[in-house]
Amino acid sequence: MNNFVNKVILLRHGERADDAEEIEKNKIVIKFDPHLTELGHLQSKQSGNELQKYFKINNINKITIITSPYLRCLQTVNELLSCFDENLYDKVFICRGFGECLMGTWFDKNITNEVHYYKGSYIPEYPVEDIDFNVPMEYPEEEQSFFSRFQANYLEMKKQFSGVVLIITHSYGIHAINMLEKSLDEKQVKFCSISIVNYQEQEKGVYEVRNYVDHLI
Repeated sequence: MNNFVNKVILLRHGERADDAEEIEKNKIVIKFDPHLTELGHLQSKQSGNELQKYFKINNINKITIITSPYLRCLQTVNELLSCFDENLYDKVFICRGFGECLMGTWFDKNITNEVHYYKGSYIPEYPVEDIDFNVPMEYPEEEQSFFSRFQANYLEMKKQFSGVVLIITHSYGIHAINMLEKSLDEKQVKFCSISIVNYQEQEKGVYEVRNYVDHLI
């Protein structure tokens, strides 16, 4: 087994309710922490099936899963796990450092501690453990300070884990990693897009796929 992270799979969450029709928007309980739509759940399950096939083809028997604490990401994880072999993972790490960009133009306060997960109004159905890479998070964040925060968490993650890591996060977070790896992409990071970055020890990542969505119907 590799003693370093040799593969990172980046997955954006499924369609969020505040990006859908009014009937979905009206169901939102915490306005800055919307749930997945029905389509979002379907996209997440399709992603889970696609990744499980990928793991089988590539003889990947064990992965580490890390997710943003926002509801749409936690619900995406739930759908993914329903498609994975039960021995593929032990638990899901929840990392606030991989959470949303806290721009002052988006939020009027630091909303991190007020999302469903930290308020206790959403309890994941799978075993979880909070993880903190000890990277400061400030409010408000400018775009560049967010990129720096996310990238610092990512680099710390690579120091603490090994093997294959699956990260479920947000569009801006995936942009941050694209910038870190000098692999800028003009395409929008779509819901449930998959990016796979391969690493050799002490080297920059090489993208196997980037913003892949052909698995979505």
